[in-house]
Amino acid sequence: MFDHYAQAYDALYQDKDYEGECDFVEAAAQRYLDRRAATILDFGCGTGGHAIPLVRRGYHVTGVDQSGAMIERANGKRAQLNGHADHVRFAVGDARHTALGRTFDLVTCMFAVLSYQTTDADALALFKNARQHLEPGGLFVCDYWHGPGVLALRPLTRAKTAELGGESVTRTSTPTLDEAARVVTVDIHTRHARAGQPGTESREQHRVRYFFPSEISRLLTGSGLRPLHYCAFPDFNLPPTDHDWNAAVIARAI
Repeated sequence: MFDHYAQAYDALYQDKDYEGECDFVEAAAQRYLDRRAATILDFGCGTGGHAIPLVRRGYHVTGVDQSGAMIERANGKRAQLNGHADHVRFAVGDARHTALGRTFDLVTCMFAVLSYQTTDADALALFKNARQHLEPGGLFVCDYWHGPGVLALRPLTRAKTAELGGESVTRTSTPTLDEAARVVTVDIHTRHARAGQPGTESREQHRVRYFFPSEISRLLTGSGLRPLHYCAFPDFNLPPTDHDWNAAVIARAI
């Protein structure tokens, strides 16, 4: 999963507000961390969409993703950092199990990476691993698919076309909602086209779980993390409602 999708990822998400989401991470640190944050571990870093801007803001970032293709693309962006490439490290690994042998001021888990943990056991493993990489008082910042919003807004088939670097990418996402499992299965069909060349196609299936705050609080508490703040994402100051597909939680290591 994601290895084929990696080819289209940056084109499809070039309009994503990574800078605004990094503002969100910094706002969480400024409000809830008792020291100035210097180091960040980014679980599910993808192609470095958050890590690269955070390095530009002065942080040392380690990004982990289970897709080797994503990590390859992330490493290719280190050259953008103008002498600060040594402030970021990218590695292939599973957020549930990767052990880096050190701790960080913040652990982030962005772009609904939590929602790819479709069982309680998987989510608990991710939370426990985040806790293992935090000193007491360190922060965990995470966004996820928000159950009330998903059920109110309902998943719809969507198509998107984007262009980047002379390549056109069209993605069609067809969802199937399983309310009993609290999972949306998304069939993704992606077509790449470049002028004068034959197009290529790929298909992937993503299973994405939506969570309710009570579930997350229970799992966080069982992992040595105390939930501090729930909000609509990426609006730090608004509580999540059934109009919000995405929400976020901030928790402190205890």
